[in-house]
Amino acid sequence: MSDTFVEENKRLRSMSTCDKCKTNQSNALFLPCAHHVMCIDCARDLKLCPVCNRKVDETIRTFMS
Repeated sequence: MSDTFVEENKRLRSMSTCDKCKTNQSNALFLPCAHHVMCIDCARDLKLCPVCNRKVDETIRTFMS
């Protein structure tokens, strides 16, 4: 695999890693703002979106394929 692909893979993985724990993949979608920056475990009890500070009405678990 070329270095370009390896670097791109690292970049994409870091974009999809939970902003809080830095371990799990981001799989929690906040509504109504639609930000997708945390894992469901870290996002479970949030009242405000950490990106835009809007009230989170609902958190939906997402799945990547």
